Amino acid sequence: MGTLSGGRSSKQDVEPMDLTLEGEITHHGLAEVFQFLEIGNKSGLMSIEDQKPIGLIQFENGNITFAQTYAQAGYEAVLEVLSREGGWFRFYSEKETLDGNCQLAVTPVLMHWAKRMDDIGHASEAV
Repeated sequence: MGTLSGGRSSKQDVEPMDLTLEGEITHHGLAEVFQFLEIGNKSGLMSIEDQKPIGLIQFENGNITFAQTYAQAGYEAVLEVLSREGGWFRFYSEKETLDGNCQLAVTPVLMHWAKRMDDIGHASEAV
């Protein structure tokens, strides 16, 4: 299993990664990036950072197959990363992959995350 320190799980020789996409994370900005990767059927590894590594998300053919933060793994890690409002991301296209810990289609995850954000917003307005 991969680690946030960049450990690899494959038994093959590590091939160099190509930085494909990077940017600053603004107010829930990763949702659009996730949609772009899904629509483009992209494969690769995304790192999320803010002064230090926060999490890793792996995409294979536009689906999420690995997600980990320091606090969560799998589905909950994806929701945690989507809720970030700062830092930056880097997406690397690569042939080698981490051992998967989930199999998630992006659109349903984004729909659930948006509903959760809406519920949180309504709950804070009621206080």
